[in-house]
Amino acid sequence: MTVDVSKQLDRAKRFLEKNRIEDAIETYQSILNESPGHAESLQAVADLYTRLGQVDRAMNYYGLLFDRLCEFREDNKAAAIYSRALKGVQQPAERMARYGILLQKQNRSDEAIEQFTLASELLLARGREEPALDYVIEHLEELVVKGAFPNQHFEPVFGRDLDADGRTAVEKRRAIMESYAQWLSSDERKVIVLDDHRSVSRKA
Repeated sequence: MTVDVSKQLDRAKRFLEKNRIEDAIETYQSILNESPGHAESLQAVADLYTRLGQVDRAMNYYGLLFDRLCEFREDNKAAAIYSRALKGVQQPAERMARYGILLQKQNRSDEAIEQFTLASELLLARGREEPALDYVIEHLEELVVKGAFPNQHFEPVFGRDLDADGRTAVEKRRAIMESYAQWLSSDERKVIVLDDHRSVSRKA
């Protein structure tokens, strides 16, 4: 049966007026069962679990809220949620990288670099590069490919300037764990640093 979101929100608020927190949580969750990305309910459940001292559950819902806000490009709200509730608590590497991009957009380059570096270290420690590379390939037009180490002498290449062979070289990183070195940020651009085992070329 379809949930009437408006009625359920009113019901949850009435529970809160009576300090029936667990009933309010259950009501908000009924909305989320119908509409998993409902921001107001995600925020409410996270806040209520925080009030109950159930930090792990609260962090889960704050994380989902952050992801939802990023998906809908509500950058300022997403950054505020991360800064207030998620920063300092271990997060998935992909979420940390998303936060780094938000910081970069706010010209907070030093903080962005820290997030990108922590995200890359976490992925490398877990032996997982594929999720990060999925993100790289999806956003390649916005990124810059650089050498990861000083002895790699080739000019940075904008993702939008890669030819077909260059894009293929990046995509094949999935099969080479050593190829993913770290995420960094430079100036006002989002930069991905990749270990270069083969050359990448610009479009003619």
